[in-house]
Amino acid sequence: MKIDLVIVVLLEIRNHNKDDNVCAKGVRCMQRERQALLHLKGGFVDRYGMLSSWTTANCCQWKGIVCSNITHHILILDLHGDWFAMDEFFLSGIISNSLMELQHLEVLNLSWNQFQGIQVPYFIASLRNLRYLDLSNSGFGGRIPSQFGLLSHLTYLNLEGNSLETCRSFILDGGTLKLHDGAFWLSNLTSLTHLDLSLMDNLNNSHSWLQIIENLQKLRELSLSDCSLSDNFIHSLSPSNFYSSTSLSVFDLSWNKFTSSMIFQLVSNISYNLFELDLCGNNLLEAPASNHFGLMMHFLERLDLSSDRLKGGAIESFMDIGKIPDSSKFPPQLQSLSLESNSLESGVPKSLGSTCTLRSLHLSNNSFNEELPLIMQNLSGCARSSLQELELRMNQINGTLPDFSVFSSLKTLSLDENRLNGKIPKDIRFPTQLETLKMNLNSLGGVISDSHFANMSKLKLLDLSDNSLALEFSKNWTPSFQLGYIGLRSCKLGPTFPKWFHTQNDIEILDISNCGISDSVPEWFWSKVATRGMTKMNVSFNKLKGTIPNFPLKVTPHFVVLASNQFEGPIPPFLRGSAFLDLSQNKFSDFSSFLCANGSVEALGQLDLSNNQLSGKIPYC
Repeated sequence: MKIDLVIVVLLEIRNHNKDDNVCAKGVRCMQRERQALLHLKGGFVDRYGMLSSWTTANCCQWKGIVCSNITHHILILDLHGDWFAMDEFFLSGIISNSLMELQHLEVLNLSWNQFQGIQVPYFIASLRNLRYLDLSNSGFGGRIPSQFGLLSHLTYLNLEGNSLETCRSFILDGGTLKLHDGAFWLSNLTSLTHLDLSLMDNLNNSHSWLQIIENLQKLRELSLSDCSLSDNFIHSLSPSNFYSSTSLSVFDLSWNKFTSSMIFQLVSNISYNLFELDLCGNNLLEAPASNHFGLMMHFLERLDLSSDRLKGGAIESFMDIGKIPDSSKFPPQLQSLSLESNSLESGVPKSLGSTCTLRSLHLSNNSFNEELPLIMQNLSGCARSSLQELELRMNQINGTLPDFSVFSSLKTLSLDENRLNGKIPKDIRFPTQLETLKMNLNSLGGVISDSHFANMSKLKLLDLSDNSLALEFSKNWTPSFQLGYIGLRSCKLGPTFPKWFHTQNDIEILDISNCGISDSVPEWFWSKVATRGMTKMNVSFNKLKGTIPNFPLKVTPHFVVLASNQFEGPIPPFLRGSAFLDLSQNKFSDFSSFLCANGSVEALGQLDLSNNQLSGKIPYC
């Protein structure tokens, strides 16, 4: 979401400079700025080729660069990395002061890189036109430069996830030596609308920071997640200032150390502007006063109280002995409610089903024990047309499946790890908009047929694992969907290999282990594994047989389990490089070409070749 905000800022720049057609074709960059970028590139360690396009004459066509059509100056420099991609990429090294040459820069994004503790460059403050600055999760250390106070046009600042200090120092004031928190620079950023200081764990002791933050009158979104804030944070605020000046619409205080109900009092006093509140991961054992909670709930659109240890008697103003009572008054404009990972029990009140704007309801990992048909009936008021996400996993919900088709907007349905039982009715239907369906780890029985998936063209994730289900599809069935995740472990899928897999070209994760398949695996399936980007595959504990052909490798599968089958012949080299590879309990006979590449052993994470028919010498490599 934060990276996407670059696009939002770009649109703002376009609106601000209506005659400045950003990113137009044929724009040629300023040579001085091109040289500055090359010096910048020279300081980076670019292991993943992120800057491989930085070689041509026109730097406005380089990746991460956006220029102005009128002035040809660089407006956007977006060099964010990615630690979570399957093939992670990031920059390291140093940041050259040649960056100062980009004086027209309005967006700078260096997030998700690995700068290994270097200090945030003070010379970034010379880029006086910056509106958007994202340095989050990039391994910066030391103090935040006080020069940042010169960035008077800045509207977005994200310093989350670094090892930054709050700049505590001593100053001489009227002949008296005083401790200074060093946050005065922040008071100059009067244009800030977005501020993220998450993971600054010494913020709780830096009162001047908190006092300055409460005086940033244009601030709309504030994230202080995981800053070790305690109840002292609330006491340190000046209520008259904070309540009268704040214009916060999004307030993230998740994963701190709040225990007192005073946090609800604070929020209730600013709630007339507040749309989103995240108090997830605290320790809120005290109940909010009913008037505070009522005010807070009247305006909110999104509320997250998950992982807060809420239980019976904890927040009695809206829960009764751990239950959500049917008399609960939810705000008429509530769009998202998360109460997952608490100790709530009983069921879902009808009043939630009457919340006509409700889009997301997350109640996972509690102790709800109502029957599923009754829960769905209670939600089938006007919420049946608005609800898009329903997460009920890891509860004690029982009963069989009702007809879900009345929930016309539902995209995500998670019912996994409950106590659902009984046979799947032949005539039930799922919503046609559904993208995620998870019912694994229950005790459901009966038959799933292609008629159950009629018109579900948007389905991307299907997990029915660990039930007593039989999947019986028409011989020439062609699904209307393209699945990226298929989980059918311990379902009855065989005895023949599923022909309908041939139509699925987007599979990334596949688990059809222990599915009673006793058949040869067709060549087209191995082609998908080698060339279509499948990253995790488990086909173990079947009776699959045949020789696995080799294919030119495009994407290395990371997790492959072929154990306890009847595969034979040589191990194909295209499996080389997998982080986890279990080939045990088969009939493989040759592994020499698999292990060695160009005279050296291929890097492996975990390899199991036990109980095969290997013979000969272990290759020298």
